Amino acid sequence: MIQPVSIIILAWNRWALTQRLLDSLEGFAGHPSVHVTVVDNGCRDETAGELTRYPWIRVIRNETNLGFVRGVNGALREIDPDDDVVLLNNDIEILHADWLERLQATAYGSASVGIVGCRLVLEDGRLLHAGTWIRPDDYWGEQIGSLETDLDQYTEDRPVEGIVFACAYIKRQTLREV
Repeated sequence: MIQPVSIIILAWNRWALTQRLLDSLEGFAGHPSVHVTVVDNGCRDETAGELTRYPWIRVIRNETNLGFVRGVNGALREIDPDDDVVLLNNDIEILHADWLERLQATAYGSASVGIVGCRLVLEDGRLLHAGTWIRPDDYWGEQIGSLETDLDQYTEDRPVEGIVFACAYIKRQTLREV
């Protein structure tokens, strides 16, 4: 890896989903360049207690659900200010061991890249997301590949007009500029 990275996961209840994600990230436990932070965004289920079983994560607890933006912004203030950032929804499951290296390679493949997304595939084999294009008449975002059968389409790196932030790699320099 070129750059240290902080992974931020926002959790609001639904422990089984968060557990599946954390289990799929377990390969990064103790990795010196990868820091995992879970934001307990006012969870009322077993999430708070179960997170203690993962000594390799940092937990930030919010008493109430602050929503996505305020929850993430709070975590951004707490992580290493030099790390790149990966935002992950708690309903993501990592299926490829090299996913983080591939995101980082794309992010650093060009100075003009600041944020990188990825293909998101549903459990039933349909493609959920492969980028977004923006309609010029009303600026509404349209998902590329949304609900198509996944046939490994849209696998090459390419510029898109937007991504969903269910999985977003953000270069630190981009955060500084914003």
